[in-house]
Amino acid sequence: MKYCRENDFKPVGKTTFGQKLPEYIATSGGQVRTDDGRPRVWHGIKLVNGVTSVTGVTGV
Repeated sequence: MKYCRENDFKPVGKTTFGQKLPEYIATSGGQVRTDDGRPRVWHGIKLVNGVTSVTGVTGV
């Protein structure tokens, strides 16, 4: 919500966000195998702003 306010975007729900994201950036959705199961992920998005790692993800 903070990002939306700061960048003049209308906040949307998780489903709408997932449907509209490919209209704005080159990405695709999928699933990966992790220590905790198979969460849904977005391929083609990288971490920024001090995030240095994500743990428990395999098969990417």
